[in-house]
Amino acid sequence: MADFKSVATYLDVLPETIQTYLLDNHLLERVQAMMVNPQFTNGRELMDAYHFPEDMAYNCILFEGKSGHNLINIATLVPFGKRVDSKMIKK
Repeated sequence: MADFKSVATYLDVLPETIQTYLLDNHLLERVQAMMVNPQFTNGRELMDAYHFPEDMAYNCILFEGKSGHNLINIATLVPFGKRVDSKMIKK
């Protein structure tokens, strides 16, 4: 099974924006993470290697767009094996 630890264990490898969000929202002890081998190219390989249950797996999909002169970034979690309708994200 996957070896999850408090995300505080991995703060040094997280982008500063994620660190700030976690700290500002008091989430360090509520969010868990694990280090994975970066050679895996898809979720199926990752789940098989770490014996991770499929019903707990999500993909993080990133979108970037513009609204006027503002650049907007959106991250959404999608259950493994499901598709996301990008038209819904635009709304």
